[in-house]
Amino acid sequence: MNKIIIHLFLLYSIISCGYAQQPNVAGYWKSAQFHEHTGNIPAAVYYYNEILKHQPEQSISFYYHYANLCKTINQYHTAILYFEKVCSSDSISCMPQVWIDLAMSQKNIADYNHAIHSLEQYLQYHTSDKALNERCKKELNFLQHIHEHINDSAWINVEKASTKINGEYSEYNAIQDDEYGIYFSSIRPQSTSNYNNLLDDYFISKIYLAPYSSRGLGESYSLSKHINNEKYHTGDFCFDTDKKRLFFCRKRISESKNYPWSIWMSTLNDNGEWSKPEKLNSIVNAGNSSNCSPHLVETPDFDILYFVSDRQGGFGGNDIWYTTVTDKGFSPAVNIGPTINTGGDEGSPYYNNKQHRLYFHSDYHVGYGGSDIFYAEGEFSSWTTPVNMGYPINSPANESHIKFNNDDSSGYFATNRKGSLLQSEENCCKDIYCFDIKPDTLIQHYDTIWAITLRQLKDTIQQLLPISLYFHNDEPDPKTTATTTSLDYLTTLTQYKNKLELYRYEYSKGLKDKEKSQAIDDINHFFTNKVDYGMMLLDQIKQWLLVDLQCGNNVYLTVKGFASPLFSDTYNTNLSLRRIVSFKNYIALQPEFAPYLDTNTHSNHLYFIDEPKGKSMAQKYVSNNPNDKRNSIYSIAAAMERRIQIEKYESSPSSYSQEASILLPAANNIVVKKIKNVDIYHYYFELKNIGEKTLNIDDTECDIDGIKIEMSQSEIPAQEHTFMHIICPSRTLNEHPNGKISIHSNNKTIHINVLYF
Repeated sequence: MNKIIIHLFLLYSIISCGYAQQPNVAGYWKSAQFHEHTGNIPAAVYYYNEILKHQPEQSISFYYHYANLCKTINQYHTAILYFEKVCSSDSISCMPQVWIDLAMSQKNIADYNHAIHSLEQYLQYHTSDKALNERCKKELNFLQHIHEHINDSAWINVEKASTKINGEYSEYNAIQDDEYGIYFSSIRPQSTSNYNNLLDDYFISKIYLAPYSSRGLGESYSLSKHINNEKYHTGDFCFDTDKKRLFFCRKRISESKNYPWSIWMSTLNDNGEWSKPEKLNSIVNAGNSSNCSPHLVETPDFDILYFVSDRQGGFGGNDIWYTTVTDKGFSPAVNIGPTINTGGDEGSPYYNNKQHRLYFHSDYHVGYGGSDIFYAEGEFSSWTTPVNMGYPINSPANESHIKFNNDDSSGYFATNRKGSLLQSEENCCKDIYCFDIKPDTLIQHYDTIWAITLRQLKDTIQQLLPISLYFHNDEPDPKTTATTTSLDYLTTLTQYKNKLELYRYEYSKGLKDKEKSQAIDDINHFFTNKVDYGMMLLDQIKQWLLVDLQCGNNVYLTVKGFASPLFSDTYNTNLSLRRIVSFKNYIALQPEFAPYLDTNTHSNHLYFIDEPKGKSMAQKYVSNNPNDKRNSIYSIAAAMERRIQIEKYESSPSSYSQEASILLPAANNIVVKKIKNVDIYHYYFELKNIGEKTLNIDDTECDIDGIKIEMSQSEIPAQEHTFMHIICPSRTLNEHPNGKISIHSNNKTIHINVLYF
């Protein structure tokens, strides 16, 4: 942020400055060092340039230092000239990295062939700096295929935003509000007078709004003085979802000291006025460091504030950090990690909740020019390898501050590319550009499925109850008065579903035309929406039940058994008991539950409370005539009575489990609702480890070919989480609307259903 704004403030005013007729080289030296120390790089470059006019022969270290300063304020041609002076000197063998600096400047003016040559020159020195060597090789490989990258990236339309936003100075960080207009930051002069002095407050950064009008965008105006205080430069900003909180960064204006940026917050009151801002605490605004570029992400449980800081503990330059925000305040700030952050500068973070992507700019990751815009998938400190946004979003110049609109297919970013409006020399100032995805590209839908807490888990289970599981007539083990069975529920269910055609035939027998068709439809509906649905809920509650047990709780399941009124009360009570036992047998056959059914292996257990009801609660209109098979056996009414119900779920603490345990979202289902014209669905499925040991994800697989699964990380530390990225092409889902994903970990296998409709 410091480089983006301060380096541009005086670029115009410097040109009109007057100085003494006689050269004062000693004075130039003093002024150059003073302005460099206070962060006014354009002024420092001006005075160094005056020194070179009068004393062109300087040391190699001077040339190198001056070239770097010129590159910092986007004076690429001058930077190249003096980098080349260093490279042609005898001292280059002691500092071969200058070839890389030269190549990066050559990239900035799209001189890719010479940039390739410069990188090749560096690699001839075989330096011991492994990190720099690796970066050089990546840059070289990218540049050697630069035209292929450009040709492959033409899927986005880019054009300069309205002149109601862009002027001849510098604009950036545009955020579209569908109701009010477009908010943005801009560096503008505070007077139209001709200044003859080098005044730092001649140019000032503020937040503006270009409002909507009946004719489009109206003239922009700055926000209230509470936000745009004349004593500060006001830069990057973000809103919360409701536009009730505004986070922004400030930097005190001073001619003698380079104050750091800090992050502030203001709230919108009922009168539509912004409150007096408050500076965020030292967790966010660490001392002796610059802190800026806030971006707020809201979740059901807490907020995440991403921001940029050069504080200690980073990887070099400006890094992206985050803190979680709750009613209790800010958690300790955490660096998002070396996958994103580098030895260079990363900034302008923007997290797209729907895509589950972090967008940011970087001048170190391999790209087309200076700083490029990248994205990575994940959250917190867990990220995939960053992906360059490609051409035409990125260019040989510097891009930053990408933001998406609500449609997720259009938005804004800032760039100082050729064609931007300018006050002085080319590349001095950034403008805001629009982008939108071409309609002939793939349309993609993004969604995130969040894991739940243990309390939410138990509450969700309670909301699902009662769960009904259905049986064929007199099953299991017909024509017996036994109260137990060796069969399990899945076996009886399979036998039951195999009789579907018999049910269709018997229930529709004797009917004609529409009545017959309706009877068959009713049977199909019952088997799908009652029988199959009950088993799906059982699979779901089974996973949550295991998590509850693994957390050391005793669990009590109350199971009621029912029967149709065909037989005697005693017979039906025993039949209800057999049905309950078949359910318990099914649970016992799952190896993960075995320890909790054995009182000798665990301190906590799974208990069943049996409540056989027989036919005592059967509806009066259900036939009890054995000669009327259609109504007493094959009717929907009779089938509804032949069931067991998981009626009640209770759990209580017994001990605390040290084992790794996965906590999943509230439903072990990914329900893909068909959306018109969508080509690819992206789902991010959160996995939490609620144990005290590391959870290792050994493998993931799907029984539908064409669905791709990506894991943010394969190891989940205790009490941490990660995301599983599931990519579902609509063409694949049309052919296979139901499937199953399996997650194999070091302590169990979990299945997730994929349902498409």
